[in-house]
Amino acid sequence: MIGNREQLRKILEELPRVSPGKAPSNLVGRFIEALEQAGVEILRPENSPTSKYFAAGRNERGVLVLAHESTHIKWWGVGQGLIDRIKEKPIDWGILLLWHDYRRGFWIPGDNFFKLRNLNLVTLGEARNFNFTEDNLERGPDLARPFFSILRFLKFSGLETA
Repeated sequence: MIGNREQLRKILEELPRVSPGKAPSNLVGRFIEALEQAGVEILRPENSPTSKYFAAGRNERGVLVLAHESTHIKWWGVGQGLIDRIKEKPIDWGILLLWHDYRRGFWIPGDNFFKLRNLNLVTLGEARNFNFTEDNLERGPDLARPFFSILRFLKFSGLETA
């Protein structure tokens, strides 16, 4: 059960509708399935059930997840407009960057995003996307937490059971 369910649902409905696509990898979809198998409740926008942005909750804790995947190069782009829409919201949120496998990637809590930005480890590109590269993220491992399993993600995101 997600404690702040209605607040998260309202914010989800305000976000743009972005689906992970029909690529054979569909890392985001497989990641969500793995979370559900681990007992995590998932909320998606009601009118966009395949959106790659979702809320995840467990034991009254909820977090908004902005998921992105990369299968060919170790680069991810997150729209500035998306960050602008949620940065002032009174919720926990973070950026999930999956790399080549749905159990492997980086978890960046919202507050850490701004720290990475201040350290110039995240750059704003011409297309108004914040650009993340593995090389830069590895230079801030306490800010961009690498994980190699769903259980590790649950720990880093605060969704691990006590």
